[in-house]
Parts: sequence; structure tokens; C-alpha cells
Amino acid sequence: MPYCPSCKTEYVEGIKVCPDCGSFLVNELPPEDNPLLNADTVSIYKAPDENEAYIVKGLLESEGISCLLQANVDQRIFPFTVDGLGEVSILVLENDVERSRKIIEEARRERSEILEEEIGGNELEEGEGE
Repeated sequence: MPYCPSCKTEYVEGIKVCPDCGSFLVNELPPEDNPLLNADTVSIYKAPDENEAYIVKGLLESEGISCLLQANVDQRIFPFTVDGLGEVSILVLENDVERSRKIIEEARRERSEILEEEIGGNELEEGEGE
């Protein structure tokens, strides 16, 4: 059965997001000593969808930063973002905010550099793109 890591409420199978707080449900509750459950967290990133949120979460966790995902709607019911509806927030502890933002910014910068290298050498031939 899925559980909400924030509210600690148990839900029936098939539910993915807590209807009360918007947190993504997990298969089992984390141990009580998880610092995110009883601490003040800060939203440091808003992803347009669940896929990007999990990528950023994995990036932060690979750097040793614990985080939670929180959504305001279930992506299966509303699988796109309109004026913020459908976004997924990534929450971290207050003392991890600055480091988390630096990690995300560095990853964006690296991605931009890779894209520039790949696209930069590909000039449009005359007549293309018209």
C-alpha cells in the first residue's frame, strides 16, 4: 500500500499523490529519523513535470542532499502544466538550499555547453528551415 511520507496516511493502490499535501506517495514510510519529515523545508526548484522532478531529485541525492517532491495535482489525471498547475516542487532542508541551487545551476550550465557544442557546428544549409 502506498503512504504519504509527509502526512503518514495510507492510501489504496493506484493513488500516486497525496490529495491533502501534494507529496508523491511511497511504498513504505521512511524511518522516523528522516530529517525532512519533521523539519522546515524550502522549495528550491519547480519542475514542469514529474519526469524532470525525478531527474533533479536524483541529481541532488547523488550529492548527498535529501529532498522531497510535492505536486499540487496527480500527473496521471492532469499530465501537463498550465499556469503552474501540474508543476512539481522539490523541497530541501533550509541548510541545503544554497548548495542545492548551486548544484542545479551547474548542471544547467553543463547541459547548455553540451547543447551549444552539438548545435554550434551544424549550420543550416541554404533553403533549410524556410
